[in-house]
Amino acid sequence: MRFRELELIRYGGFADRLLDLGDGSPDLHVVVGPNEAGKSTTLQAVSDFLFGIGGQTSQGWRWGYQELRIRAVLEHDGQTIEAVRRKGNKDTLLDRDSSPLRSDPIAPLLRGIDRAAFERMYGLTHQRLREGGDAILLGRDDVARITLEAGTGVAGIGREMELLSGMAAELFKPGGSVPLVNRLMRERAEALREVRERSITESQWSDQRRRRQEAEDQKASLLQEAGEIEREASKLERIARARAPLARLAHNRAELEGLGPATDLPVDASERLARARAERLSATERAEAHAEDLRRQDEAASALVAPADLLGLADRVRDLEERRPVIEAAQRDLLRRRADRDSADERITAARAEARLPEGAPLPTAGWRRRGEQLLQQRREAAASAAATALRRTELERTHAELLQRRGSLTELPGLAAVEAALAAVPAEGDDRLQRLQQEATRKRTRADEALAALAPWTGDVAKLRSLDPPGASEGAAAARKTDDLRADIQAARREADTHLSDATRSQARATALAGSGALPTPEVIGDARRRRDMLLNEVVAGALARGEEALAAVAEADQLADRRDAEAERVAEHAAARAAEATAVQLEQLARTRVAGREQELGALEEEWTGRLAALGFARAVAPGDLASWLDRRSLALAAADEVRDAEESASELRRTLSESSDALKQALTGAGAEAPETLSGRISAASALVRQAADAAVRHEQLEERIAEASNAVAVATTAADSERKLSDERDRALAELVNEVGLAVELGETGLSDALVALEAISEDVVVRAGLERQIAGMERDVREFVGGLAEVLAALGRTASETPTRTVADLASQVRAAQTARDRLEQMAGDRTRLSAELEKSGLRIKSAQSELDELVARAGVSDERQLDAAVAAARRRSELVAAIGAAEEELRLLDDGSGPDALAAAVAEFPAHEEAAARRGIEERREALAAAREEVGRALAEADEAWNQAARDSAAADAQQVVAETGAALATAAEAHVEAAAAAALLRWVLDRHRQVNQAPLIARAGGLFATVTDGAYQGLRVDYDEEDRPTIVAVRQDGLIVGVEGLSEGTRDQLYLALRLGSIDTGGHPLPIVCDDLLITADDARAGAMLRVLAAASAGTQVILFTHHEHLVDVATAAIGTDRFVLHRLQRALSAVA
Repeated sequence: MRFRELELIRYGGFADRLLDLGDGSPDLHVVVGPNEAGKSTTLQAVSDFLFGIGGQTSQGWRWGYQELRIRAVLEHDGQTIEAVRRKGNKDTLLDRDSSPLRSDPIAPLLRGIDRAAFERMYGLTHQRLREGGDAILLGRDDVARITLEAGTGVAGIGREMELLSGMAAELFKPGGSVPLVNRLMRERAEALREVRERSITESQWSDQRRRRQEAEDQKASLLQEAGEIEREASKLERIARARAPLARLAHNRAELEGLGPATDLPVDASERLARARAERLSATERAEAHAEDLRRQDEAASALVAPADLLGLADRVRDLEERRPVIEAAQRDLLRRRADRDSADERITAARAEARLPEGAPLPTAGWRRRGEQLLQQRREAAASAAATALRRTELERTHAELLQRRGSLTELPGLAAVEAALAAVPAEGDDRLQRLQQEATRKRTRADEALAALAPWTGDVAKLRSLDPPGASEGAAAARKTDDLRADIQAARREADTHLSDATRSQARATALAGSGALPTPEVIGDARRRRDMLLNEVVAGALARGEEALAAVAEADQLADRRDAEAERVAEHAAARAAEATAVQLEQLARTRVAGREQELGALEEEWTGRLAALGFARAVAPGDLASWLDRRSLALAAADEVRDAEESASELRRTLSESSDALKQALTGAGAEAPETLSGRISAASALVRQAADAAVRHEQLEERIAEASNAVAVATTAADSERKLSDERDRALAELVNEVGLAVELGETGLSDALVALEAISEDVVVRAGLERQIAGMERDVREFVGGLAEVLAALGRTASETPTRTVADLASQVRAAQTARDRLEQMAGDRTRLSAELEKSGLRIKSAQSELDELVARAGVSDERQLDAAVAAARRRSELVAAIGAAEEELRLLDDGSGPDALAAAVAEFPAHEEAAARRGIEERREALAAAREEVGRALAEADEAWNQAARDSAAADAQQVVAETGAALATAAEAHVEAAAAAALLRWVLDRHRQVNQAPLIARAGGLFATVTDGAYQGLRVDYDEEDRPTIVAVRQDGLIVGVEGLSEGTRDQLYLALRLGSIDTGGHPLPIVCDDLLITADDARAGAMLRVLAAASAGTQVILFTHHEHLVDVATAAIGTDRFVLHRLQRALSAVA
């Protein structure tokens, strides 16, 4: 996705500010502008358009929030999206017509990235480069951490992971006592034990419940009495409000009856009467005014005259009038132009004589004069060129002879080709490369041995490792999951058993507390008492009278237990429930213990099978299934290290063989060339190189000499050809001169001097010839115009039957004035005719309006049953009053309907009649007195309830069990909070570790490869790339590779180079991420020198091939740096000007 256009319609301090980013070829954009030119505003506009304008945006200081608008045109996969972003909570994306878009077309392009992620991942600043470089230095022992932080733009992942792990350990440690969770668990267990040991007596709770219930009953009675009082007050208020409507209703009904029977007049008779009279008066006045206007129109028309014959010739007269000023000017200019023509004729005649033109011969044309001048100039130049050519030819022939003599003195070296071939076959820097390869092989051998040792507890060599067939990572993960599931199930079962044991203990304690010190009257206890009673009674009946008292006591105990059974039924039920809960808890505990034993047996068998399988593969002890994937990774690294050792040793051996063969070939070639061959390879290379250089220098000199000989030969030939050509051209120019003179009738013997004088004389009159021709045309045209003007005037006068008494121009002026007067009179007559028609129609309409108004008045008189309009006024007034009374009666009835409580208006009227007005005040006072008494009683009940609540709470506070229960609640809440914090910290740290491992497996290798190429560019070739190496503790770390193959760790890089490394990793992550969004850089190169800035610009240019890059800066010199580094065809320059209106 890329921006094609970004327009600040109204945003910040700008209006209609357009940034046109083109079609993306190229797609690196350098935006330059001074301070206050809008760089920061445009930078923020990018994020605000993509993610919405914030609620408290700082860009609303000039325009109101509702006026803020940003328009952009986006391109993605060949599609174009144009939208306008406004500020708001919904429908903030608009189309061209300012209508809300049905769906958000931008969200799919962002793929879930929010504003913070976009600014972190795609926003690059100098500060972020510096922070990224520092983060690389801190995390140099973890490649995955470096690449993940650079790829996401999130710094401090390692520090955050360590912090989270520390927080989790501070909250909880298995078997610990100091951490917060451990301490709270211990305190809560102690409080629970105290709750079980202490409780309050049942009789105390019963007494508190009884006292509170009595207060609640009294409160309900007072609330019922308050409701009755409010109903009486509402009834009294309704009666008071109904008195006035009832009185108005009776009065209006009586007046309505006094008006007598109603007439047939309509409801709006008064308005209709007024409208009809006003219409009749208005129509009468309009009719009189129209009649007067018609009379004045007739008088004005009789005074106007428009001759038809003159109007018929109006167009011809107008044409003559338009031509009249031209004719007058022509008559004045004719004499002057004729005198100018005669003067030109005199000058032309004198020039012809000077040029010796024959009588009657035409004047030579301008073309002839130009050809004459060109011919004379060519003859002069040809003479000078011929002399120079002859001199040049003599000098070239002498130089050619000298070069041929020098070529004969050069000789060639024997056997040179063999020396050159042998020298080319020698590997470059062979000895140094061989030493580096040997060192590299030794280092890789050491690393391979370390990698093989890291496979412990497995033992064996590389060959055995290659043939090994261990379980796969998926199989190990499945075994680990099964083992973890069994262990988790064992722990869960143990927790369940402990929980059920605690429940059984609590249920047992509850049952013991319910039983108390005496026997609880349970069915079993009552049955035992009755059996003992019956046994003793049977013994007494059988004659054991000595046990009579014991039998009586047994009878009394059995009866007492039976009497207590109903009174203590609730305690008996609770006791039975506690015993049942105890039995259930004991049974569940046994089931959980059985499940623990079964799962432990299954886990042991699984671990035994896994250990045996690994032992068969050569493992001294078993590797945990969860660690198998890591061991397999180390196995792959060990095999790869062994392959690297083999490749390095083979490369060193091959290079040694090649160097030996090259040394022998050099010795043979030097001997064949007659040179001495040194004993060492380096000496032979130096001798061969010197011989080759000597031969090369000689070859260059010979080649240069041959080139100069060829050039001299060509130059002599060219000079000879030029001399021949010039002779031919001289002959042709002589013939052309003779033809040119004959063409105009001049004498051939005139020669170059005579021809030159003739051309000067003819050139002096060239302008006179042109001027005379123009004067001749002007005079002819003027005379023709005057003749046509006079003829046209004669035709017009003949048609009118008139004769001219003045000059033609004066006569035309008089006729034009007469035509204008006639046309004005004609137009006025036509207008008056239209006005008369309109006035006649208006007069007729006024008459119809008078008739209509009178008809309306006659209808009202008839419906009122009166004889004239005077009596109609009284009838209309009576009808209007009747309507008012009917409306007032309806309003009073509606007011009474609203006061009706459902019993009907008659019942309300009866209630008002039964309750005189003078008794209302006494009734209101009685209600207020009852309210005051009720309020005092409610206050007393409130105090009683408060005292009961306080006694209830005090009993709870005085109980040691309540105190312990409060401790349980408080420690439970604190334990939940602390445990949640521990779980969050531990889970977050585990998630970060998983993200690092996942990033290492999936993204690390392609990111390092892509970033390596960018790093080579950004360092201007000082480094050839990046790779992963291992430190002394066998931890993977990122290193930079110099051009000579040496590696440099991140701690060995300068601060600026670390910044460049971070930039390469950031751009490489964006390039390999497959989610290209525009990269926005704000003063990224603010502290870089020109060389480093140029290198960074090359990287940005490379990144812009797949992702749009926009670089904002206020440093003008960066334009020159970019031009020198990448050329003007690889970036687009945009300049922002300071907006004065925005400042104002």
